[in-house]
Amino acid sequence: MDLHEADSRAQQLRTGRSSTWRHRSGIMLAMAVLTSAGSLVIGGWTQAGADTTTTTATPGPIYQLSLGDSLAAGVGASTPANDYVNLVAAHEQASMPGLQVENLSCGGATTDTMLNGGGACTYTSGTQLGDAVAFLHAHPGQVQYITIDIGANDVDNCLTGGTISLTCIETGLATISSNLPNIVAALQEAGNGVPIFGMDYYDPFLQQWITGTSGQGLATESAELSSVLNGDLTQIYGSLDANPVDVQGPFAVQDFAMTGSFQGTTLPENVSRTCAWTHMCDPIPGGYAMNIHTNDIGHAKLATARQWRTSCSPPATRKNPTSSMSTANRWKSPSGRHPMRSWSATPYRSRSSKSTMSTARP
Repeated sequence: MDLHEADSRAQQLRTGRSSTWRHRSGIMLAMAVLTSAGSLVIGGWTQAGADTTTTTATPGPIYQLSLGDSLAAGVGASTPANDYVNLVAAHEQASMPGLQVENLSCGGATTDTMLNGGGACTYTSGTQLGDAVAFLHAHPGQVQYITIDIGANDVDNCLTGGTISLTCIETGLATISSNLPNIVAALQEAGNGVPIFGMDYYDPFLQQWITGTSGQGLATESAELSSVLNGDLTQIYGSLDANPVDVQGPFAVQDFAMTGSFQGTTLPENVSRTCAWTHMCDPIPGGYAMNIHTNDIGHAKLATARQWRTSCSPPATRKNPTSSMSTANRWKSPSGRHPMRSWSATPYRSRSSKSTMSTARP
């Protein structure tokens, strides 16, 4: 249809021959506008008495959806603006103007409470995951990516009074291996391809190094356990085409080189970073705060892990998404000894009466 015919049809509309013809001519006039050279404004009829208001669809807000434990909830940061979730969003806002944060995280969350409910927080659906899925369904195409940190609380309560329970750790890791794939799969299905970024963890218990010889043994074994936990998290996220985010690297969790320092004392690099970037070594009367959460520096380090960058390469994939190796066999240090069994045989008990360890993980 050309513009001459459109004018003729518009004239028929003005003369009001019939309600049916008015309906048909309106449709045909709109088609003429859409197929013309583009010089006409959509919805901008110019005939006398017609509505000249131009209607433009306003896109909905865009979101970063964040899930997790108390680290994601911002515990340890001096202000919400300084926690890692908001810092990641602040970085991404440069390329995603108007990006908003929907943070559903809960202090003390485990993979079990995220999936099945319980814990310290109340959710409309009953679970953190359920609310996340509902949010994704309610905002199709608006969630740009998902951040998640979960799993540390599944094993952290296995350290009590300086004693490590092997049975507790085995149970915790098995729970993570069972629950986390279901959590990621539910988010992927509801998000319909929304990128997921899953974080591993630093090791706050490296702080035990500064308490003496026994503490140094505990710090070494704790680093070995962290390697197993973070290896499992990385494998699970990667095997499900989510993006593993490495924060144990910036925290140098496995680096015991004597290149760091704290309060003028030479320390392993990983211990010095733990003291500088968390509240574990904060002085209090009679000892240390032993608060496992990151401070402002630590939250900034979490946020600047390069894998958070949503403009990076597509999600990584991993071979062997599930391991047939038993938990016990996976816990082998480079020397071949079994760190968890050495804890079980000769449990470490803290000799420091000045410190109160907070094992309530993020």
